[in-house]
Amino acid sequence: MKIIFSSILFLLFFLAVKGQNKIEYIEGRVSYISSQNVYVKFKTTDGILVGDTLFKKEDQIFKAVLKVNSISSISCVGEYLFSGQLNISDLLYAKISIKKEETKPPADVVGDTILAIESKNIQSTDEKRKPKSKILGHVSAASYSSFSSENNSGFMRMRYSLALKKMNISKSKLSAETYINFSHKTAEWNEIKDNIYNGLKIYNLNLRYDFSKESYLLIGRKINSELSNVGAIDGLQMQKNFKAVNVGGFIGSRPDYSDYSFNFNMMQYGAYLAWKIDKPKNTIRNTFAFIEQRNNKEIDRRFAYLQHRSNFKKLYVFGSLEADLYKMLNGESQNTVSLTSFYFRTRYRFTPKLSLSASYDARKNVLYYETFKNLLDSIIDSEVRQGYRLRLYYRPSQKLSMGFSGGYRFRKTDPQPAYNLIAFFNYYKLPLWDLNASLTATYLQTTYMSAGIYALRLQKSLASDKLFLALNYRYLNGLYNRYEQKLIQNYVELSIDWKVYQKMYFSLNYELGINTTYNENRVYFRLSKKF
Repeated sequence: MKIIFSSILFLLFFLAVKGQNKIEYIEGRVSYISSQNVYVKFKTTDGILVGDTLFKKEDQIFKAVLKVNSISSISCVGEYLFSGQLNISDLLYAKISIKKEETKPPADVVGDTILAIESKNIQSTDEKRKPKSKILGHVSAASYSSFSSENNSGFMRMRYSLALKKMNISKSKLSAETYINFSHKTAEWNEIKDNIYNGLKIYNLNLRYDFSKESYLLIGRKINSELSNVGAIDGLQMQKNFKAVNVGGFIGSRPDYSDYSFNFNMMQYGAYLAWKIDKPKNTIRNTFAFIEQRNNKEIDRRFAYLQHRSNFKKLYVFGSLEADLYKMLNGESQNTVSLTSFYFRTRYRFTPKLSLSASYDARKNVLYYETFKNLLDSIIDSEVRQGYRLRLYYRPSQKLSMGFSGGYRFRKTDPQPAYNLIAFFNYYKLPLWDLNASLTATYLQTTYMSAGIYALRLQKSLASDKLFLALNYRYLNGLYNRYEQKLIQNYVELSIDWKVYQKMYFSLNYELGINTTYNENRVYFRLSKKF
């Protein structure tokens, strides 16, 4: 009877834990902030999927702050789910679910011998040594429509996405990863027929073999986490870790700059050395790389890349630079050193509530192969990113935050300096309906235009944070300096994000743009399923 009773108790316990998942929070840091999106860098994005929520930990409570819109191997791009403001290097957390291994009853529960127990323990140890095989990913379908009252013009673009990561295939050391999008306008299918890569974008497609925890070999398309500014690499990548030092190299080609297809005439190769220092109160990360890129066998670019990141108590420093080591002048090659890209940012926290940051950005402009940005977003992104920037952030309470930033840029190609001023005010959980509210005022003065932009955003979470509703209003009052032409735009935006059922997500965004001569409507719809 005792054996039967023990067996029943264990069976009930086994059934209770069999289907449970272990929840873990993995840590990432904010690496870049644009007008609409926040970029968060992780050691790896394994387990994070599009549609997931990123959290900020305050007073031991995880608060939802971002919704993930796109993912690379080490970074996530998300949009705000709250009216607060994030800073570069802020810690954010992603919640991932890890399936527990099925538990088998120990041998002694049913009266087996000690030999059987020892045999099982040996078998369990062998199983633990084997890498666990798991699959992560999502599939989604989306449509983006824009139609204007001017000449009844408009278009619809469809977008299909597949992200898949199979780790340790058949419990081996081999893993596979892919992230593919296919988009097309309904009335322009001939462009796809002419060139499939006008619609097909392969951002990630690779096989990776881990010889050990310290070394791996990868073949295919992948952005290397140690060389993120270099972009995607098509070919072979290798890395070996020696405690605090990582040594690696690659050989292959670059994606075609016009359509992101495979172009084996754009060969490249390089090597890098990365080292880190971890202490209780500070951390330091450094990467140095040498890279040569070719175009039809001729040297296109030869450059050195350096990246530094350090955190000392209240002070945070990040910097990266690229120095070209080769140029062709009057048909003759020259080995010279010229700085071609530079970025520096530092932040000091006077108190947990008050921080001051400064940055200088002389990097190249970003090239978007896929974007849903409207005119207003494009203007802000292009004019605010580069140059000098100073930012003050103050959070007097958990519900209230405010800040001010100013930027200045004067390039050789600019006839006159350009500057921008931004002020924002956020309030979390207003007494009225627990709304999150955000007010923003922006002033831009550039070579070709001056503009004032004012925005109000209201956001409400429902159903235990499974449903998010947001209303956003923006007003643009600008002037094209060259033609002395006024530009007045009103934008009204309504968005709904809904976790329909477990791993099924639904998003709907409607934006109405109103100006003096015509109205423009934009509708974005997305349905996604994680697996």
